[in-house]
Amino acid sequence: MEKLASFEIDTNINKEECFIYLSNMDNFENWFPEVVEIVSKNKEPIGVGKQYLETVKIPLIGSKKITLTVKNFEQYSQFSTEGNLAPLLPRMEIFVSNNSNGKTKINWAFYSRNSSKLFKLFVPLFRYVMTKRAKIAAVKLKVVLASIRHGGALEQAS
Repeated sequence: MEKLASFEIDTNINKEECFIYLSNMDNFENWFPEVVEIVSKNKEPIGVGKQYLETVKIPLIGSKKITLTVKNFEQYSQFSTEGNLAPLLPRMEIFVSNNSNGKTKINWAFYSRNSSKLFKLFVPLFRYVMTKRAKIAAVKLKVVLASIRHGGALEQAS
């Protein structure tokens, strides 16, 4: 896998509440740029195998619908999805942990699962786009989590 972007932030929200918010993919469009909409494709509870339909804006192409599948789900600690968008073949990973300073640390990373030599030529472009989006996402997520901390409600959806 080729890492295209990542960020790490701290929040005052406890690990469990933070994980509940992040693993509820219905919230993704609230903090990640160019995500237009995410809806559940099946009625399964959140966990490995759960699927979502994401509508995302792609440079020079426009809006595209992508099926996302939860590939890893460890309650309150890690969550990952993989999408069917070729040639990118995206994978998103989120890790939530306790910091020694009493805060919750969020590690977010975005990868491409495509290892072809031809794709490698386009990695710098994908890295540029995703790094730019990740920087915006880190700021937006901190703001969203701070607003939740001050009176918003968290819920885990299916």
